[in-house]
Amino acid sequence: MTTEILRGYLRISQDRQGRSTSTERQDAILTEHCARLGWTYHPNPYVDRGLSASSYGSKPRPDFAALMADLAGGTLGASVVGIYESSRGSRQPAEWEELIRLARAARVRFYVATHGRVYDPRNSRDRRSLREDATDSAYESDKTSERVTADAAVKAAEGRPWGNLPYGFMRVRDPRTGALVAQVPHPQEAPNVRDLFEKLADRWTLAAIARQWEGRGVLNASGRPFSPKHLRQLAIKPAYAGWRVHHPRADREEGLPPRVYSAKWEPLVPPELFDTVQAILRDPTRKTTRAGLGIHLSTAVVRCGVCGGPTSSSERGGEPRHLRCHDRDCLQINQEFIDYLVEEAIIDALTDESLTRRPGGTDERLDQVRAELAAVRLQLTDLAAAVAARKISVLLAASAEPPLRQELARLEALDRELSVPPVLSRFVAPADTEARKRWAGMPMSARRDAARALCVPGRLGVPTVHRTTDRGWCAAREHERPLQTCVHTVGRRLTWEEAAV
Repeated sequence: MTTEILRGYLRISQDRQGRSTSTERQDAILTEHCARLGWTYHPNPYVDRGLSASSYGSKPRPDFAALMADLAGGTLGASVVGIYESSRGSRQPAEWEELIRLARAARVRFYVATHGRVYDPRNSRDRRSLREDATDSAYESDKTSERVTADAAVKAAEGRPWGNLPYGFMRVRDPRTGALVAQVPHPQEAPNVRDLFEKLADRWTLAAIARQWEGRGVLNASGRPFSPKHLRQLAIKPAYAGWRVHHPRADREEGLPPRVYSAKWEPLVPPELFDTVQAILRDPTRKTTRAGLGIHLSTAVVRCGVCGGPTSSSERGGEPRHLRCHDRDCLQINQEFIDYLVEEAIIDALTDESLTRRPGGTDERLDQVRAELAAVRLQLTDLAAAVAARKISVLLAASAEPPLRQELARLEALDRELSVPPVLSRFVAPADTEARKRWAGMPMSARRDAARALCVPGRLGVPTVHRTTDRGWCAAREHERPLQTCVHTVGRRLTWEEAAV
């Protein structure tokens, strides 16, 4: 008599509460049953760990697919497929139906350990039993999903944490019950999160931050350095600003936006800093990949006045570093002086609100703030007029004016914050000395972004270099001797065009 060979399919979706039977335990149980029945247990069972078999699962089950393929191809190497319980195979009736069809065609039976019996898919009653189990399993999955969804919605509305622990936080649990008590800043990780947001607001690139963190020995949960992609994922997490975001599946299917609630944990960064970083990361003009190292200011903005193309930095021919037409080699010019002229123009512009502020009509929130600002100013004007006309007493005006002045100051500060593009917000200053200090303290990547924002038509204009028309020597008084190349001769070749060249 031929000995039956049983090949197991072992699966577990999660074992967080200790209520699921692990794949190792399932394997031991099937081995024990085979020994009692006098069967041979195949040494290579199919195993899918941590993967859901319901319709709510988002990840494929590679070994389940291999089982189906081996049944279809006749390469199973066994006469019986063993599973711990029916739901371990699949919680989807359609999948079970296909599994039954393939097993029936291959003359392979099923053994369910919790039932202690064999099911033959060639038998109509056994097929019905397997289908009923699949339907029951699907129903249980639906009920579990509904419970989890409802629980998640309640926790979200209450601002409580849910899911994976974000980097920068730690969770405090009740030592007796293990229940979650609070989510608090991690003493070592939280400062790194703040550092990330501050550097991004200062226009550091993600790659530069990743290099700096690696040099400091900052590692992620897997013990590896953070990549720029991983840092970007951190930088867009609303949890750091104290927001609890919930996006139910039903809302996603309807195309509705996520729901946002105030979180119960302490934010790691101020909401205004978080908003600034989001604007920077989502700025359509932001470039995440650039040619070269991006270490020269002028190459970001200066154009050739002959062909309209970009300029690049060069030291070829043993000459001092110079800018040259990148596309056609139309011209070249001393880069040190061009950098100086462009930088001086930008620093001057950083103290000029007419060049750094956004015009109205480009931002709905800014327009709303300016409308509220105009209304408060009108109220103050009306209040003064009412006092002058003796329609209200000075005492009443004295009590009404302070709240209006306070609201005026708040709206004016918000207007300044919203009016300045994010790439310029860290540079803008009321005085030249402070603007120079801020400019000197920023990395070149931030300076290049500021140059791109200011050196455009409508602001400073496009800095454009033309061919030389005067090859004579410069005899300016500050020169000890006449010079052929100096800031004056370079300046005569540089114009600020109001239209793109």
